[in-house]
Amino acid sequence: MTDKFITPPARLSYPSLFKTSSFRGDDSGKYEATFIFDADADLSRLKALALNALKEKFPKMSDEDIKAQVKSGAMNWPFRRGDEKPNAPELEGKVFFKASSKERPGVVDDRLDPITEPGEIYPGCWVRASVNVYAFDNRAKGVAIGLRNVQKVRDGEPLGGGRSRPEDDFEPLDTSDISEKSGGGDFLD
Repeated sequence: MTDKFITPPARLSYPSLFKTSSFRGDDSGKYEATFIFDADADLSRLKALALNALKEKFPKMSDEDIKAQVKSGAMNWPFRRGDEKPNAPELEGKVFFKASSKERPGVVDDRLDPITEPGEIYPGCWVRASVNVYAFDNRAKGVAIGLRNVQKVRDGEPLGGGRSRPEDDFEPLDTSDISEKSGGGDFLD
């Protein structure tokens, strides 16, 4: 299925948009990210596209059979509830999905200017994504979400604490008071 869907604004998590993701040293060969939405975000058209992709892939199965397989976990369904991850408070009361692609997605800002600096896109910033859905039947069965492009819409509180900004950590120094031998002496003293 190639229908494109533009998501509502979402918080970005686990972004690998400039280089392929790796887990424990294994490179997946995919660019990917997780998109976190408020529980009331309208994803109904995307969910309908996902269900239609399953119907096209498995035409002999009834709608009820497909839904039963999804509910039982026998078929992958990409939409998850935050309460499935109790150790992730940022997901509480949210809905999320992961999208991926073997091709590098385009990444732009709110004015459509390309973002080339990976630090501009971080876990917690707000984005929209251009995605598509596709059904699969290989080692497993189900539907997945393909990642096309990402648009950063605004900054947000970094997830997982994030790295602080240097200007928040330090104050300007009067370097005339610092000698080359500051902190000298035996390092065990």
